Amino acid sequence: FASIFLGDDINGLFRLIGLDFMQFGVLTILIGPLIGFFIIIVSRFLAEQLRLWAALVNNTKQLRLFVALINAVRETAANLHK
Repeated sequence: FASIFLGDDINGLFRLIGLDFMQFGVLTILIGPLIGFFIIIVSRFLAEQLRLWAALVNNTKQLRLFVALINAVRETAANLHK
């Protein structure tokens, strides 16, 4: 779809992203959307990986606080029994 609006400038765009072999024509019209689809899939995968790492970091912080709280309760209980 972009090749319709860009015309011959699509070749410069393909050269920038490392697809020098693609020239304007039927191949561009057929393969261009597939490349765009794979770019979206890879971007979504990376976004989900970042979201996963953020969730792990947040849960690790909460887990540390929970463990610290349990240890404090144990120490208090041990001091009471002395």
